[in-house]
Parts: sequence; C-alpha cells; structure tokens
Amino acid sequence: MAMTVSINRAPVLTLWAAVGAQRLGFHWNESLSLGKALAGLNAESKGRRLGIFKPHEVKPKAARERERGEEFWIELCGRPVPAKNTTDGIRAVEDRAVITAESAEAYLDTTPTAFRSRPR
Repeated sequence: MAMTVSINRAPVLTLWAAVGAQRLGFHWNESLSLGKALAGLNAESKGRRLGIFKPHEVKPKAARERERGEEFWIELCGRPVPAKNTTDGIRAVEDRAVITAESAEAYLDTTPTAFRSRPR
C-alpha cells in the first residue's frame, strides 16, 4: 500500500532558514529566532495575497512612538528580516517584540502533526 506524507511547511521553513542563517555565521539561537521570523513573514504575505489578512497600517501617532535606530534588517533566504541586538545576541523582531530562541524551539516542539502519514 502506497503512503503519502503531509508536512506542515512552516516548521520546515523555520528549520531551513535557521540552517541557512547558521551557514551565514549566526549562532544557533540567533538562527532559530531569524528562521521563525522568516516563516511568519512568509505566512503573512501569503495570507495577504489570498485576501485572508489585510496589510498592517500604522497610524501616525503609533509610528511616532516607536524608538529610532533600534532595529536593523538581515537578509535571509532572499527576504529582509527585522532584527536587533539584545543581551542574548541578535534576535528577530515581530512588531516590537523580540522572538526568542526558546519560543522558536517551543513552536517546533508543539507543532501538531508536522509529519503525518496516511494511505493513498
């Protein structure tokens, strides 16, 4: 009997991007943070293309409250990922929150049925 495998692409992209970042010279914890951010950015842009998500609009008052110069961009897999230096090293940023390596590991550990086999 033939089997098909269904794979959730987000954790695979997270790990793929993390390995790519590590090859670029980032430490593993930095790479996990960047990989998780990249997977999230890809999911968000696909959702916008499908009409599921609307683009984030920042109001002028909220834009003025943001601190200047704290974020920078790292190109990973051809996509810019927002990041900043923290006491733990470089970490990706989503909105104004830092993506920790621990949150990326927890995401990968708790991804439901990332790999599921079923008969075809």
